[in-house]
Amino acid sequence: MHITHLTAVCSQAGGPFHPVQLLVWFLAAYNVLACILMGYDKLQAIRGGRRIPERTLFALALTGGSLGILAGMLSFRHKTRHLNFRLRVPAMLLLQIWLLYRYL
Repeated sequence: MHITHLTAVCSQAGGPFHPVQLLVWFLAAYNVLACILMGYDKLQAIRGGRRIPERTLFALALTGGSLGILAGMLSFRHKTRHLNFRLRVPAMLLLQIWLLYRYL
């Protein structure tokens, strides 16, 4: 289903939000959560507690949270020595920006 079709369906249904607005709010909340989880993982690393698996952090980045993961990396100086994170997270962010530009 293309975004123009969703827009038409929402406007006919009298919905209070445009689908793009919903997407923006969802991505904003998702990225805030991703950044918070990076901070939590850094805290756990310092304390020697139970950590969030790297696979989970990559999954968050891949599914739309790359900006939050990158912000967490830079804010908390966490995972910045890991080449996987330094290369993949910015690449995912660029891909997600391109996809948003291309399809919205």
